[in-house]
Amino acid sequence: MLAPTVGPYIGGRITETLSWHWLFLINLGPGVVMSLLVAWLILIDNPDWANIRRLDILALVLIAIF
Repeated sequence: MLAPTVGPYIGGRITETLSWHWLFLINLGPGVVMSLLVAWLILIDNPDWANIRRLDILALVLIAIF
């Protein structure tokens, strides 16, 4: 519950004091680090194409439409 209350305050202070560009630059480093960690630690299996037979085509079309 700390991040939703403190985050906007800190972001607003940075924007008021410096510029909104600094919010991007501050988050660039942690974003790159997290992207590299996810690519390194998360294992992605090969797709199981046998499950494609159970796909509900009507529901997929309705989701795309609505």
